[in-house]
Amino acid sequence: MEHISARIIPLEGVLNARELGGLPLRGGRQIRSGCLIRAGRLSGLTARDQELLEHNWHIRNIVDLRDRQEAAEYPDKSLKNARLHRLPIFPDGKEGITREDNGEEPLDRAIHRAETFRGGGAQRLLQEIYPDMVLNEFCVSRLREFFQFLLCQDGTLIWHCTSGKDRTGLTCALLLWILGASWHTILEDYLLTNRQTEAYREDLCARMLARGADVETVQEMRVLESVDPSYLTSCKSAIASAYGSIDCFLEEYLGLTPAAQERLREKYTVARTS
Repeated sequence: MEHISARIIPLEGVLNARELGGLPLRGGRQIRSGCLIRAGRLSGLTARDQELLEHNWHIRNIVDLRDRQEAAEYPDKSLKNARLHRLPIFPDGKEGITREDNGEEPLDRAIHRAETFRGGGAQRLLQEIYPDMVLNEFCVSRLREFFQFLLCQDGTLIWHCTSGKDRTGLTCALLLWILGASWHTILEDYLLTNRQTEAYREDLCARMLARGADVETVQEMRVLESVDPSYLTSCKSAIASAYGSIDCFLEEYLGLTPAAQERLREKYTVARTS
C-alpha cells in the first residue's frame, strides 16, 4: 500500500491516527494532503500531541462520533483554533458500543466487557453493527449530517470514535468511495487499523492474561479491538440489498446529489503527483 508511513500521525496518546492525503483515486486523482484525518478518541492527547496537531496540521474542526456517555467518560481535549462538533452515530447507550464504568478499574472493566462476549459474541456484535449503521434510521440521519458537515467545513478536519475503527471506519469508507477510491484501496486503508493498533491491542491482552483472564476472554477482546474485511463487506452487501447500490444510498438517503459529491471531490482531491 502506498504512502503508509507518510500518512500515519505518530501521536503519543491517541490510537490509530492517520491522514487520508495521497491515497490514489480514479481519474488520475489523489486525496489532498493535510485536510482529512481519522483517529481514535482524543482524550489522551499529550502536550506534544496537541502542539503537533495545532502547529503542524492546523486542525480547525473535530467531529466526535461517540455517544454522550462515551464522550462524558473520556472527553476530548481541546485544540487551539479548533471547534468540537458532537455527531454520535448511534443512539445513547447502544449495547456493545458504550463501555460502562461501574466504578471498576479500566483493566477489570475490559475483562468484564470481554467476558460478556465469550463464545464468539465479539464477532457477532461487529457483524451486526456495520449493517445497522446503514439501515437504522437514526444512524442514517447522522451519516447524512456528517457528510453535510464535510461539505460546509473549512480547514483541516479530524474525526474519531473510540478506537477509530468502526464508526470512523465506515464513514471513512463511504467518503473514500465518493472521492473515487477503488474498493481495494478502501479495504487497505480500513485494514491499516490492525497494524496501527497492534501494539496497544497485544499489550492490553497481555495485561488481561496477567490479571487472570482466561484465553477465550482475551481472544474476544482481541476481536473487539480489531477490524476484519468481512465487516465492511457485510455493510456493502446490506446497502446493495436495501438500497440497490452505494451510489443510490448516497444520493437518495444521504442527500448527496451528484453536484454535492462533485463539490466534495473538488474540495478534498487533487491531481496525482506520482
